[in-house]
Amino acid sequence: MCDACKMVFNNETIEVSRLEHVCGREWPKYVNVYEVGQAYGGCQEGGWWFDTGTPLESVRVDNPTELEATIIKMGDRYEMNSNENWDISRKRGSTSCAGGYDICIRIEENFAEAFPQTKPTYE
Repeated sequence: MCDACKMVFNNETIEVSRLEHVCGREWPKYVNVYEVGQAYGGCQEGGWWFDTGTPLESVRVDNPTELEATIIKMGDRYEMNSNENWDISRKRGSTSCAGGYDICIRIEENFAEAFPQTKPTYE
């Protein structure tokens, strides 16, 4: 996915017009769901961590109407649109001292892939 077109959806309302590509490519897109956690990077400067993403689901969409419906469906499926059913024991968050992970929905150019592809280095 090009940097100019990168767009991350994380528990907010999206205006479909914001999803137009700056690079000229428009459709298809993929609505990708990731489990985002943190991994230990190394001991430099007292220790550092980096985000990791494990794909949970990927859905191809071919138009803005499909995109909007899929985002709502995914948000409901992963309980991002409501705090009523929040499972404290399971979804504590990647930055919580108790551990856990976050769910992230991204609109991307390609089918979901784990990230990062290679372990980052400390600089």
